[in-house]
Amino acid sequence: MDRSPFSRRESELFPTLLETLRGREDDDKNLVWLLLSEDGEAVTLFDQHAQLAIRHLPKYDLIRQTTCQVPRRGEVPCVSIRTHARLGPLLSKLLFEEGRKVEIYQLDGDEFKMTHSASPGSADGVRDFFADDQDLDDAVERPLLAVECKVEDLIPRFGLFVLSKGAKKVSVCTFLDNRDCDVLASMLENLQPAECHVPKDWSPDFAGMKVVRAAGVAVSQASKKSSGHFEENVKLLQRFVDFSEHDLSVLQSDEFLSLRAGTLLVAESSFGESTAVKLELLRPDYLVKISSSTLEGLHVFGGTHSLFKVLNYTRSVGGERMLKTWLRQPLRRASQIRERLDIVERFVGDACLRKTLHETSLRRIPDLQKLSQKLECKRATLCDLYKLYCGVREAAKIKELLENEETNECLAEACINPLSQCLPKLKKFEQLCEKTIDDEALKENEYRVKSGFDETLTNLGNEMTRLKSEIEKLLPKERRRLDVEEKVLKLECTAQHGYFFRVTLKDERLLRKKSGVNIFDSAKSGVKFRCCL
Repeated sequence: MDRSPFSRRESELFPTLLETLRGREDDDKNLVWLLLSEDGEAVTLFDQHAQLAIRHLPKYDLIRQTTCQVPRRGEVPCVSIRTHARLGPLLSKLLFEEGRKVEIYQLDGDEFKMTHSASPGSADGVRDFFADDQDLDDAVERPLLAVECKVEDLIPRFGLFVLSKGAKKVSVCTFLDNRDCDVLASMLENLQPAECHVPKDWSPDFAGMKVVRAAGVAVSQASKKSSGHFEENVKLLQRFVDFSEHDLSVLQSDEFLSLRAGTLLVAESSFGESTAVKLELLRPDYLVKISSSTLEGLHVFGGTHSLFKVLNYTRSVGGERMLKTWLRQPLRRASQIRERLDIVERFVGDACLRKTLHETSLRRIPDLQKLSQKLECKRATLCDLYKLYCGVREAAKIKELLENEETNECLAEACINPLSQCLPKLKKFEQLCEKTIDDEALKENEYRVKSGFDETLTNLGNEMTRLKSEIEKLLPKERRRLDVEEKVLKLECTAQHGYFFRVTLKDERLLRKKSGVNIFDSAKSGVKFRCCL
């Protein structure tokens, strides 16, 4: 393995930091901390955290594996890995598979300071270490949960505040539980939160804390930002939550405890910079109480022959996500079950409508939840905007298709009415995309703004057209130079490699004795190369 990526000064200060953080490890067993080198090229993990890196990463990704002498602890193992190559996958496993919290420290002057921190429910602090946003976007699907409790006559009453960033909604519920907190355990299994925030005064021996930890959820203990008065709770939350559709007096009597739980998320700045989200009332008595052992015993998820795999004929990512939610949160009320069955019956009775939606329309709908999250975080690309544009147009076609058919009241309320409210608001977005995005570039799988949109872009567009014409003129010249037929040599372009020539693997022998051929990739699709002119 390579030499240490850390300077002598950093290495001398390691034992001091390890001793300082020892107390934090005892307080939070779920915390993993890493040391980032001054040049940002490597990170080191110590002690049991080093074992995590060894377990999750192949041996060739570890650039150094040794030990470090720590006062009153003796020698502890330490492992270093390269930041740009392997830190992203390691963080992904720690945050989203093991539910750990992560802190990254870096030397500043004569002491180490925390520069990055993240938890399963809030990973934006380490976004720079991910090669792409896929893992972070996947994490958005799971909600954040805040829990408050009030015990009266040894009977606990819990208030839950559920923040779904991707779906842009907040759900609240308050319920009485037994001493073993069985209803809370069932709600944790129903909701599958990425992280659970609880008050700082909850002790490890409290039954509610034991249930949360047993569920395998990352726990964050937060200080209360509210004195406990309902008006103060609402004032703290109204910047993030839309209360306009609810009677505050009813909320005060029914959901006081759950809204106080929401202030824990305000204290941890978990709402981000999003606009006010919709508030919904969640009723635990409307859902079947279910445990992880029940789901496992019934083979609802997991395995090739699970109930989910049998039922999953969904065409869109959103549909698959909804099916998982339905299976994890089975309904109890007969009226709600009948509403769903009425909608299903409508499609069962119309094979033509069902086939059109399943085979054509729904497969063209992108993952709107992830796209909206990218827009909110200002990370959306022109490609993302075009996908959203295509989704909006397809949604309009679906609405028209459903309106032309005989629809029942449940289908109208669940699908047609929401689309009728939403689509007119997106008309200007459609017009902007049609005016801005270059249609000709789309034919070549390129996403560009129309060159006529701006004088500078016009000049750049003319220059690109000239260069493309010159590149295309090289194709017949290269065919003559290599003495190959027209169908053998192809000129192609990708976002990764730009323009290049390609021949099949069978025709690779034609290049061997030719000078000026620079092969940079060879795969089943063929041999890719450029020519030195």
